[in-house]
Amino acid sequence: MAVNFEYYKVFYYVVKYQTISRAAQALHLTQPTVSHYIQALENELNVTLFLRSKHGVTMTPEASVMFQNISKAMEHISKAESDLHNYVSLNTGAILISATEISLSSAVLPMVKTFNNLYPYISINIFKNYTTTAIERLKAGLVDLIIVTEPLDNLNSSISSVTLFPFRDILAASPKYHFLANRAHSMQELSNFPFILTSIPSMEAQYIEKLTPFFLNSSPSMVMNISVEDYLNQKELMMQGLGLGVLPNILIEEELKQGTLLELPLEQPISPRNVKLLYRNDIRLSAAAYKFIELLQAHYAC
Repeated sequence: MAVNFEYYKVFYYVVKYQTISRAAQALHLTQPTVSHYIQALENELNVTLFLRSKHGVTMTPEASVMFQNISKAMEHISKAESDLHNYVSLNTGAILISATEISLSSAVLPMVKTFNNLYPYISINIFKNYTTTAIERLKAGLVDLIIVTEPLDNLNSSISSVTLFPFRDILAASPKYHFLANRAHSMQELSNFPFILTSIPSMEAQYIEKLTPFFLNSSPSMVMNISVEDYLNQKELMMQGLGLGVLPNILIEEELKQGTLLELPLEQPISPRNVKLLYRNDIRLSAAAYKFIELLQAHYAC
């Protein structure tokens, strides 16, 4: 039996308000229309649903049985409409973001505070991943957007890429190596000094490895090089004077200002790279994700 859904909706409101007139007012319908719908529903179901009097209407036993189920359905529909309204109006929802170590501290976390001040009811879930892993998660639909650093690979036309801002990889060391800061050096010249390296299994690590004399030196090094998993640990060991290292300038701005790390000039400075925002253009993102993307683009367009 395919009964018009509007009949059930009118039935629900008549029970809720117990009068035809109030139900009609709530539904923005005329009283004759409401009465017609109730009559049509009774004809379809072949039962009497209401006993009418000058004081209003009273449910029959048959109407009571049906209302127990109809009320649950209407409550679910009402909640769905409310959830949708909140979702579109940014009163609820969540954003899933994957970011590299560099972009997390320099781009994502500063924007999270701004976004949270504007939309405090939106949940933000952040995952720290290497660039390759972040791209895989984006392709698999496990995150809404990713903010990563060049170099990038394995992108296709379904992924939109936006440049947020550039940064430089610089050779740095603690004041222990201040004598190296008085002139520019070639990387090969520095091959006899210890280096603190990162062991990140990614395209980014491969890029950095090519810059360090530990990998360029054809003869075995007589100094001990240290390999760590991330930039934070690399920076800490460098500040302890355990070796030179290549670090993104945006991760050590405070240390350079305070003098706890020094930039060592190179004869051939390392080419700048970019922090990139990536998201899929072949699926519909949530309103919250779109808004986060808009804020990012607007902030770094200034």
